[in-house]
Amino acid sequence: MVAWSKLKVMKDKYKNLLLAILISSYFKIFLMAMMVWFLNVPWLTVIV
Repeated sequence: MVAWSKLKVMKDKYKNLLLAILISSYFKIFLMAMMVWFLNVPWLTVIV
């Protein structure tokens, strides 16, 4: 019985860790996209 509860706790830990990595990765991608967008905006206004 104890082994199953430990397994469940470990599974929940890894699930939370994976979720945190996924969310932080999306946030980093969003920040990089925003930096590229803000750097390219003056070039777009000059072209248009």
